[in-house]
Amino acid sequence: MDLGLERITHVLKALENPQDKVPVVHLAGTNGKGSTCTYLARLLGGPGWGERRVGQFTSPHFLEPRDAIRINGIPIPPGQYQELHERLMTSTEGGEALTSFEQETAVAFLYFVAMEVDVALIECGLGGALDATNVCVQPLLCILTSISLDHEAILGGTILEITRAKVGILRPDVPVVLAHQEEATREVVEGVVRGRAGALGCPLYLAPDQFKDGKGPVPCPLPGKAQEGNLSTALTALSLLPSSLTPDMSPDRTRRALLGMRWAGRMDVQSLPPLPAPVLMDGAHNPAGAHALRQALGEEEPIGWILGLSQGKDVDGMLRELLRPGDRAILLGFSIPDGMPWCRCMDPRDVESRIVSILPSLPTRVFPTKNEKDGMAGREERESLVHQALTHASSSFVSHRPVICGSLYLLADVYRTLGLEAFSPTE
Repeated sequence: MDLGLERITHVLKALENPQDKVPVVHLAGTNGKGSTCTYLARLLGGPGWGERRVGQFTSPHFLEPRDAIRINGIPIPPGQYQELHERLMTSTEGGEALTSFEQETAVAFLYFVAMEVDVALIECGLGGALDATNVCVQPLLCILTSISLDHEAILGGTILEITRAKVGILRPDVPVVLAHQEEATREVVEGVVRGRAGALGCPLYLAPDQFKDGKGPVPCPLPGKAQEGNLSTALTALSLLPSSLTPDMSPDRTRRALLGMRWAGRMDVQSLPPLPAPVLMDGAHNPAGAHALRQALGEEEPIGWILGLSQGKDVDGMLRELLRPGDRAILLGFSIPDGMPWCRCMDPRDVESRIVSILPSLPTRVFPTKNEKDGMAGREERESLVHQALTHASSSFVSHRPVICGSLYLLADVYRTLGLEAFSPTE
């Protein structure tokens, strides 16, 4: 993974700096970026808010690279995606060795300019200061979501170091919204953000843990306290955007815009045959995300977990947050996502070993591939294992609530295997 702004800045200049031709809201953070971005997109472009074009660039992609680039919830069409990629390579004479994420970032800006979006919501890929998305001279607004430990080998091993990387997206005099932080990290995170915002003259707005308007607390369409915080961050940001983007922020219209909203892979409830009960799928992939998921699930009923974890994560930290006596677990890997060869699944047999060391009595079942050690199994084999895992869960989880989590890449395998619809228009 090769972070830095030199390559992307050079290429965007050759393309006449499309990033400076659209109004941008820039988001960074550890958890909650995608959800906050999607709430904001829904509020700006959803039912009852007129004919506004709202661009979204989120990462990682879900089913295929182009679905990271969307307008009003719909991914860029394949033909236009290919055309813009060809324009990108032609403009740089094919000589610029951009990373795959840098290419997607450039294509997103080109697409949003071509489609004349009213606003583009741009999510950092990793960190902030050196992320390829950090190229906008004057965004409308910067948003920092929940910050916790993740990608420590790249961003640093402490909350202080990670927060310093995230605040690299701040720009002089541009307002910044900071999400409500966990109590254990709040003092450090707020201290760093206040210091950087003060040095740059950025007005700082602290989002509450729950947003209230003239009708009281705004109901959150997705379950869990963490999602309430993400929605509150989005609503706080909405209140700071130009009136041309938010002509009517009435409580009724806000609630109508959020009605029926879903975000694939984030507190996502689906019917997955042959399982008789609805399945909750969530992309929690670090201890803070696992904590938020377990908090949303509560402690009243045993959970049947279907888990697939990435290499290099704090696996013990995640498992301690998720697992309880009486739970069960099915363990499998996931496909390597397109354009992201560094993303490998952990051998599910190794995950099982970690579970045994933490909670020896918890029943487990492993579905490894023939070549699991290097995480290189093909997509067809992975999809076969998804079917096997769901079939086993249908008999093993009779008294358990089924939950799939550990990685968005595992959820993507489930979506592909069962042909689930991931994206739908916001209007």
